[in-house]
Amino acid sequence: MLVKRFLKDSALYGSATLFSKGVGLLVVPLYTRVLPREEYGVIDMLVVAGALVNLTVALEISQGLARYYPEARSPEDRVRYASTALWFTAATYGLFALVAIALSRPLAALVLDGERWHSVWEVAVAAMVANGLFYLFQNQLRWQLAARWYALASAVQVAVTAGTAVWLVVVERLGVVGIFWGQIAGFLAGSAVAWPALARNYRLSFSWSAAGEMLGFSLPLVPSSIAVFATLYTDRVAVRHFLGLGDLGLYAVAFRFASVVGLLMVGFQMALTPLVCQHYREPETPRDLARIFRYFLLPAFAVVTGLCLYSREVLSLLTGPDYRAAWSILPLLAAASLLANMYIFVPGLWIAKRTKAIAAINAGAALLNLALNFLLVPRWGTTGAAVAALLTGLCSFSGYLTGSQISYPVPHRRGRLLGGAVVGGVAAAVGLFWSSRGSAVLTLTGLLTKLGFLVLTTAVLATLLLERREREGLARAVMAARGPAGGWRAS
Repeated sequence: MLVKRFLKDSALYGSATLFSKGVGLLVVPLYTRVLPREEYGVIDMLVVAGALVNLTVALEISQGLARYYPEARSPEDRVRYASTALWFTAATYGLFALVAIALSRPLAALVLDGERWHSVWEVAVAAMVANGLFYLFQNQLRWQLAARWYALASAVQVAVTAGTAVWLVVVERLGVVGIFWGQIAGFLAGSAVAWPALARNYRLSFSWSAAGEMLGFSLPLVPSSIAVFATLYTDRVAVRHFLGLGDLGLYAVAFRFASVVGLLMVGFQMALTPLVCQHYREPETPRDLARIFRYFLLPAFAVVTGLCLYSREVLSLLTGPDYRAAWSILPLLAAASLLANMYIFVPGLWIAKRTKAIAAINAGAALLNLALNFLLVPRWGTTGAAVAALLTGLCSFSGYLTGSQISYPVPHRRGRLLGGAVVGGVAAAVGLFWSSRGSAVLTLTGLLTKLGFLVLTTAVLATLLLERREREGLARAVMAARGPAGGWRAS
């Protein structure tokens, strides 16, 4: 049952994210043709500032809601947790807005290197507040297992944001401020769409005891989340410091393409955590979790191997000559991206409410990444930064796995996992060596030969990772989740 529901929900969440990412990529060429580089830099800095605000202002109470809402014993308890989280979030963001707008000139000078951007800062602050509330609503939909509502609200938010922003920037020529007015419109529209599915959980009430429980869980996650956030940018800082802007541009292109493989995680991540929170007490859940993990490893190994084989061809088609040297680090960054997000398959620390251990793992990963970058980048260049990201992701996942197995043992098939890892690693190494011996010239024979190797590797991985009955069960679950007409059934 868990696997079947997981497949349906992951498809809905994945589709919503693919739509969001696709629209986001489509509007970039429009903005870059209308906005000067300085204004585009302002947008980027405000997006970074908004991400930090999202992590800190509401003290990650949405994470506490995620932990306590699914196991609430009665509808009244669910209302108590949800309402408390809503009013706490609204109050903290309201206070933030008052302070941030009152100090708009000095904050604009600090963040954007100039007081002249204070009016843009004020609109961006309003967008940050609207984003904070919409983020809470999205998470509430996930914990209610309302995947269809989540996908609908997300699609409306993205469409309204893009449409409004493009009109204000391209047609009305409002410049950078039009981007954030578009975000405000999108977040409000998405919240309005989500509200009918959420209203039954909200009342004009606030529970101090519920707030204490949720904040007791979430507060240790704030520095943990900041550590994760910092980890994402250490490699870029090290490359800029040791190698210069030219190599940073090369690394950034590889990172942008590598981040696409993160879409493989989206459906798993969005669907799995709420389901585990709902069903972790059931005896079959650990077995289902082990099976889902092996289901994930099959496409993960295949994607990384495919990038090892085809990264040179991909960059030769989609980038200019100056960026094609990034092919060798693209697969490393893709594997690092997958490892960094695989903690969702080892939820024991989360289930046991050991948020201090989670924070310690994330802080340790941030420090390790910092040390590895400053050790390897001067010696190996951008390859050193990619290796640092890969090793950091591997160590972080190992820490989560060890702690999770102590708190919530999952019966992993160690032999199958080891066999899959060996075959996947060897195939990836062969792919990199193969690409290094070739050139960017696209030939039908070369492409088909690599494809044959990839298909063969995937078939061997499927045999190693999954038992025959699991392969058959996965096929039946996929067909059942798709429904008789070939479309995903309603959740």
